[in-house]
Amino acid sequence: MLYDDHLEVLTSFEMNRVASLTFGDVVCDEIFDLLEHTIQHPLEFSTLSIQKTLALIHHLSIYASNSAANLTWSRLLRHITTLRQYNTVLLTLDNPSSILAKIQAIKGGSVDHGRLVREEAEALVALLEDVTKWRELRDV
Repeated sequence: MLYDDHLEVLTSFEMNRVASLTFGDVVCDEIFDLLEHTIQHPLEFSTLSIQKTLALIHHLSIYASNSAANLTWSRLLRHITTLRQYNTVLLTLDNPSSILAKIQAIKGGSVDHGRLVREEAEALVALLEDVTKWRELRDV
């Protein structure tokens, strides 16, 4: 679902299903390994995949287990922070052999398609850095 570009959005049902899996420690770690790999290596994935991954992380940071919330802050925040500068044109110029560069060449050359990723990353960083608001949302 994250890597299928034919699915443009994740439904609440799908995200809640993933959130419910985070209550098992082993599965939670595996989910966060996958999420971390995706946002740590944005050149390996489509912009839509990264956007859906950030949306899922946002959902998990509020509705998943306490372990998942802690992993979001401890493992993912630094990678999410770097995605606030995500620009598909600049990334492909620096890495012309990447998968993202190949996708860019097919979809439209030197047009930045990273705005939605930057906006989602910005919103997520703002939430994670405002611990009081984050706790309020998790406690509701």
